[in-house]
Amino acid sequence: MTETRCEQTELPVSMCSCRIHEVRPAPLVAHQAPSGKAGGGPSKSAILISRKGIAHHYGCHHLPDYAVLVPPDWGWIEDASSWPKIGGDAQAATGGNLNRSAMRRCGDCA
Repeated sequence: MTETRCEQTELPVSMCSCRIHEVRPAPLVAHQAPSGKAGGGPSKSAILISRKGIAHHYGCHHLPDYAVLVPPDWGWIEDASSWPKIGGDAQAATGGNLNRSAMRRCGDCA
């Protein structure tokens, strides 16, 4: 059985903190990559790309725990200068799930 996911955040509804679900409060501290991150995860400055092509920065309350960010679900772009280009053109992931492309920026991160 799969859990229903929020259409806005793509998180399981039980973990979602968007305005619609408000199941748990947004974290007070930014999500950060563990200092000794394993598995080639994203850096703290990377642009994170969700399944729906939404780009996020670390610290966004839409992000799941760091461990969930590793592929195959999430992709990322290590070049932070790509942020302004997202929305005009799709920006392909350079790390993680390379099938992901950032189509638009998260409204809370913009």
